[in-house]
Amino acid sequence: NVATFEFGAKGLPAIIRRAVGSGDTISYLVEEAWTPSPVELRQYVGEYVSDEAEATFNVTLEENGKLMLRGRYGRTVELTPAYRHAFTTSEGPAFVLFRRDGRGRVTTMSFGMGRVRDLQFRREGR
Repeated sequence: NVATFEFGAKGLPAIIRRAVGSGDTISYLVEEAWTPSPVELRQYVGEYVSDEAEATFNVTLEENGKLMLRGRYGRTVELTPAYRHAFTTSEGPAFVLFRRDGRGRVTTMSFGMGRVRDLQFRREGR
């Protein structure tokens, strides 16, 4: 495996590209840490549906300010902010990313875990 670094305006690494044995290249972008306000977290609240996965998830904001992901069988995990619009969990999907449309509305939630990449759930009711 070989890694190359691309540096940004401040002379700090901005992108790391890693060549893997299969001939593919994996790119890692450097992101700033993000501590969202309750108002920012509220934008993600809603019901998300995937026909492909035949599943529905609900995102809620608890009174304690924690963003929670509730799935099948009532199982709930906390969404911990990683960087803007991206969260990690201690179990279940390892990575959750929210996407916005051209008007800035959250429209899609995407999971990444293990060999699953970008499993998308559309937001319902907004």
